[in-house]
Amino acid sequence: MVEQEGIERQTSQKLSPEQREEAFRLLDEGVSQRQVAQQFGVNPESLRRLAMRHKPS
Repeated sequence: MVEQEGIERQTSQKLSPEQREEAFRLLDEGVSQRQVAQQFGVNPESLRRLAMRHKPS
């Protein structure tokens, strides 16, 4: 599916603390998880899990 959409999967890519902060900011502004994941070159599911841990309790 990823290859069909022309998106390269980067399994070893991790976000730096600065990138995580920027990703959370974008998500808080309403940018979709898929768009943020694509922007940073990470798997959307990985970003979803990261975002779930980020949500304040």
